Amino acid sequence: MFKVSSKCLAPHVHQDTLREDLFEADVCGRQGLRDKGALMRYIMDKNEKMGAKTDEEWLRQKAKRKSEKAFLKALEKARKHNFFLGMNKDWF
Repeated sequence: MFKVSSKCLAPHVHQDTLREDLFEADVCGRQGLRDKGALMRYIMDKNEKMGAKTDEEWLRQKAKRKSEKAFLKALEKARKHNFFLGMNKDWF
């Protein structure tokens, strides 16, 4: 669920923005990830954990959103595609 625009809406992500965010958050350094396989496992694990959250858990999180209705629509789309990385940046 990648988009060309760097200003895409949840649950989409922009590939270059994701890469930059991962770098700025020093995910590899903080998590001790030494190769691309370890990084991929980390990302997939985070996506899986985010997918296990209930709607109520998502709504309790403080997230930048325009409206609850729009957020729930994005969450529905994320669930349909099993892709939650674009829902927020807390997972970094």
